[in-house]
Amino acid sequence: MRMPFAPLLLTLAATPVLAQEPPPGATTPAADPTPVAPPAAAPVVVAPAPAPAPAAAAEPVSAPPIPPPMLTLGVGLLGASQRTSSFAADRFGAVTSSEPEVAARTRTELKFDSGKRLGKLAAMAALSGEWVRNYAAEPVQWDGDRLPDANVNAYMPTEAWAGWRFGEVAQIRAGLMTSQWGMGLLANDGAQAQAGDNWFTLPKVGDRVVRGALVLTPFRGEASALAGLVVSAAVDHVVADDILVGNDEAEQIVAAVKLYTAVDRWFGAYYVARNQTATSGRGLRIHAVDLAGDYARSMGDIKMRLQGEAAIIAGSTTLAPTPEFKTHDVMQFGAVGRATVQFAGALQAELDALYLSGDASLDDGKITNFRADPNLQFGLVLFQRLLAAQSGRARVSASDPDLVGVANVDLDRIATGGAATSTIAVFPKFGWKAADALSIYGGALLAWSPLPLADPRASKTQGGGHARNYLGNAPEGSYLGTELDLGIRYRARPDSLDYEVSLGCEAAALLPGGVLSGLDQPVTAMRLVLALQPKTTSNF
Repeated sequence: MRMPFAPLLLTLAATPVLAQEPPPGATTPAADPTPVAPPAAAPVVVAPAPAPAPAAAAEPVSAPPIPPPMLTLGVGLLGASQRTSSFAADRFGAVTSSEPEVAARTRTELKFDSGKRLGKLAAMAALSGEWVRNYAAEPVQWDGDRLPDANVNAYMPTEAWAGWRFGEVAQIRAGLMTSQWGMGLLANDGAQAQAGDNWFTLPKVGDRVVRGALVLTPFRGEASALAGLVVSAAVDHVVADDILVGNDEAEQIVAAVKLYTAVDRWFGAYYVARNQTATSGRGLRIHAVDLAGDYARSMGDIKMRLQGEAAIIAGSTTLAPTPEFKTHDVMQFGAVGRATVQFAGALQAELDALYLSGDASLDDGKITNFRADPNLQFGLVLFQRLLAAQSGRARVSASDPDLVGVANVDLDRIATGGAATSTIAVFPKFGWKAADALSIYGGALLAWSPLPLADPRASKTQGGGHARNYLGNAPEGSYLGTELDLGIRYRARPDSLDYEVSLGCEAAALLPGGVLSGLDQPVTAMRLVLALQPKTTSNF
């Protein structure tokens, strides 16, 4: 919503927020280096129109007024309360809490654009941050890493950058920025809008980098099939993301190509080279190539959308060395896809599919488990709660002085922080728009593990090198479990305002499979979510 106000424009609207936290050589969170809008319409090549007949007398035409500078103030709010039934985090009596937890995020954002006051040049700047408060009524009394109920009370700067725009063909930006690419398999900004657009999603604050970026759109505005081409490159110092642990230092180089064939149709690729060093001197050097695309089409009352992303990561790491292997080779593959069909605006069907390569051994000189960004979320319990708590406890269990032999170092990097890893999963979902702003939806998450889960202690002491799960048990097959999810959401979108308010309630029940041998009861959860955010393209 834009309204003229003196020489400056001041707008108050809810704005999205931004993500966060994988093991040595894990998924590279490369920031989206394409901070430009898609073409206003599908680029088309047209034949020149015939010249109009000369007018008898041409009226003088005044030049259009120069738009004023734009100053935009944004506010975003996201709050949730969740209660999850207790379950065993290890085989030694560590049990999670079943007491309620509360999470809240408040984002403030200030953006400036000088418009065309400087001719073909335009100055841009952004300043934003989030106050994050996570509170557990009764947090667990045992130690762990990246536990799902960990208390947080902090202000996190998310953007502080300035740049120049050169007409329609180039941009230069420098400063603190956030990231998003494709579906968010590797880089995910954790925008608050995800909580409103996606079912069973509660995003976290996202990856942050100090970046210098160049973005080129050389054919923007032309009658060319390449009008939607975006080419970009960036150099980053990583401030916070999924891989950084403690006082790690990391730099990366990012390059990307993206081609829009219409506003809602694009495909592209990006490449990332990352060098990371821990305080111990150990580190990792990895390269990632990611292909992604998005295709939407309407056929009468039926709307269809296909999204996909696939990435491969290769390199080496000296993190988590063993006596036999001081350096591990990294080779990981991950892919995610989603098909959405909406019928006459009242019924909607979605099918999510996920493949993340696994790793059954910490001592074979290879790291092959692909870990998705924690904001690419599947369900409420399996990855977000159960495996987050059990993997978060793994380092403490493996450091027990009664352990036979010596525990590997850097085991704190095993904790997933709620991210999906080492899995094959499908998540069919269905929704019904019961009233104008009320929708009811549900689905069943079915997940398998391509390789057995490997707890570092149990695999050494009980398995003799063969994988054992976090409860010390040998897996019974490859099935992780079935998670049944159900939700209801009220979403108000006033026509006169640029923001929306949504209130939702979601519940889940996880029926553990043989991979989770030792869990003999379902794990249940219920979550309430309240969000104030900008309007988005989805209105279901």
